[in-house]
Amino acid sequence: MSRTITRTKTTTQTRTARDSQGETLYYVEYARSGRSSCRECRDKIPNAGLRLGEQAQVERNAWSWRHWDCVSDTLLRRVGGTATLRGLLQLEPQDRAMVERRYMYIKR
Repeated sequence: MSRTITRTKTTTQTRTARDSQGETLYYVEYARSGRSSCRECRDKIPNAGLRLGEQAQVERNAWSWRHWDCVSDTLLRRVGGTATLRGLLQLEPQDRAMVERRYMYIKR
């Protein structure tokens, strides 16, 4: 006996998630596995690779990740600065300094 399964295509609109104060959520961290893909170049982000995440809400909260090297200055300006970037204090000192230097560079 054969059944026909009908799937309806639903369109979901991605929108940026915001915290309780209305701020967009951004997170910098080391990749926990090698399964996430970079939103810019579409390559896999290697395990323990530095990445920047932007929380998006589709049907549930999901993160879109970028290799740190793929993060544009425009995106960093949108993040607003290291004070609003979550996870910065958990980075190794040399990586934290690299992120802070990048912000100093784009402020010019």
